[in-house]
Amino acid sequence: MIRWIYETLQRDDDRRVDRDFFLDKLREEVGDFAEDQLDVAISWGRFAELFAYDKDTDELFLEA
Repeated sequence: MIRWIYETLQRDDDRRVDRDFFLDKLREEVGDFAEDQLDVAISWGRFAELFAYDKDTDELFLEA
């Protein structure tokens, strides 16, 4: 999942993607567990410094 998030961010023109995009896709796969799983993936991705998360805009992004 972290790889999917990272690769999605790399493909985006401004390297920013709204959290809801990922949440909607995950809900199709895991239903009610999507939010918890996304939160864990965001935490691990941030810990590994692969991507960042802006709580004010609810966007995941790649730092320059």
